[in-house]
Amino acid sequence: MACLMRIASKRRNRLHVLDFGGSLGSVYFQRRHFLGALDQLRWSVVEQNHFVACGKQHFEDDRLRFFTDMDACAATAPVDMVLLSSVLPYLENPYDLITQCHALQAPYVVVDRTPFLLSGQRDRLTVQQVPPVIYPASYPAWFFNEEKWLAFLQDRYRVITTFPGSDRANIPSQYKGYMLERL
Repeated sequence: MACLMRIASKRRNRLHVLDFGGSLGSVYFQRRHFLGALDQLRWSVVEQNHFVACGKQHFEDDRLRFFTDMDACAATAPVDMVLLSSVLPYLENPYDLITQCHALQAPYVVVDRTPFLLSGQRDRLTVQQVPPVIYPASYPAWFFNEEKWLAFLQDRYRVITTFPGSDRANIPSQYKGYMLERL
């Protein structure tokens, strides 16, 4: 919330969030009562086709919109920030998404709920097992080397702040968040 409100204050009490991998707007619905005082709020979720179809049919309104790609979203209105909440570990090429965010020219990127290894020189690709009580599945999931991550960002973004995440894994790691400003 602090990142969202700081960005809105710098954008004259207006905020357009591109929530990449934002499901059906769960972060929006969790935070919308705090964001109601903004003069203008636009929350755009970029997701897979079936999420977009469901979102458009059941949830879309004048503030919450759904898109299948970032360029289509940005074509409707300039994006103030990109939110990447627990999405980078699940992408085949997570660094490519950071490059796409930079090309989008959004002034800010907020990365949240992202695991960083406590030791090791390389990013680590793992298999996440979903507890069967939820549903039987497994997913590839990245754990990032923080030094490599920061080196990748250095010519693209300035780190404004970092913050701890509450997620946990059975791999020695720390979940973190970053607020980044485009250079």
